[in-house]
Amino acid sequence: MCPSDRMTHDLAIIGPVPPPYGGVTIHLKRLLPHLDRAGVDYIVYNISPEPTSNERIVPVGEGGRGWFVRYLRKGREPVVYVHSSRWDVWAATWWLSRVRGKSVVIALHTDSLRRLWPVRPWWYRRMVLAAFRRAKSLVAVNEHIRDFLEEVGGLGDRTVVIPAFVEPTPSAEDEAGIDASVREFCRSHDPVILANGAPIVYDDGRDLYGIDMTIELVDRLRGTWPSVGVLWYLLKFTGWSPAYARQMVDEVDRRGLGDHWRFVDPTGEMYPIFKEVDLLVRPTCSDGDAVSIREALHFGVPVVASDAAPRPAGVVEFKARDQDDFVGKVLDTLESLGEQRSRLAGMARSSEIDREVGLLREVIAEARRPSA
Repeated sequence: MCPSDRMTHDLAIIGPVPPPYGGVTIHLKRLLPHLDRAGVDYIVYNISPEPTSNERIVPVGEGGRGWFVRYLRKGREPVVYVHSSRWDVWAATWWLSRVRGKSVVIALHTDSLRRLWPVRPWWYRRMVLAAFRRAKSLVAVNEHIRDFLEEVGGLGDRTVVIPAFVEPTPSAEDEAGIDASVREFCRSHDPVILANGAPIVYDDGRDLYGIDMTIELVDRLRGTWPSVGVLWYLLKFTGWSPAYARQMVDEVDRRGLGDHWRFVDPTGEMYPIFKEVDLLVRPTCSDGDAVSIREALHFGVPVVASDAAPRPAGVVEFKARDQDDFVGKVLDTLESLGEQRSRLAGMARSSEIDREVGLLREVIAEARRPSA
């Protein structure tokens, strides 16, 4: 039986919630309390491989493949908010919109749409565009994604740009989720550089999150800062390569960086560690909006990131996959940390969660109106 057969809600959210911890799962976790306060009647169909449940979160198995097919036929919620980067899911929402008459909102958290567009078959691209055109609204996390949607499908006017960052609500539980050994690593190193991402390598050999570049970075920095340390929060996303993960661990050992490097398997939210670190680096070769960047800025931590995607004000940018530029920008930032922190302290920071909630409330209100 499809879970929605048992009860009808105004809004179905299809996407992952923690664990694992990452930009999309954290966004959805933090979105839900705002929906509660706004009085939105919703149900979450959790496609995370490690499901957690409460009365509003229904586990449907990793990816929800079989469940989603059944939902296409039997799901009852009039509004469906999709948080998935799978092309087949995007294409299938055409059925929900066109045949089932549902109001579909699709969140696009990743730049993979633009990256994969040239290599997908023409008929697949056509199916995705048909689904996007039938959707009530598209939510892009940055301007690059919206501009691309306009370029390939004239969809810019129905695409709203809402960054995925939602301010965290500090809690003792989240503080306790940071292992004591991780805090000790931070206290015994100076400066401490934070990074996060999964061991994913594109077909052309590029490391998506730049683990390789960060290993090279710390190797160069240790001559100037003998106590430099890197905390790498190792995230578990689709495309995770165990072989590449082992290769990176071996590379840290090969270079004798074991005392300077620590991979962390996150068991909770990352934000409490921003009180312990000096700098966040984001050496990605492709990106969405990067919740970790806005989170670092929110807590006054300087950021050095690639120019692979639009970055918020306050970020020090370097040319993507340019190792020398990366090292140079990190060196400059570390040598002026006090100045960088003062600059960030004077900048206003806020999330745009109210816009997202407002959009969903508008779509729900429209779906409730009787047909003329």
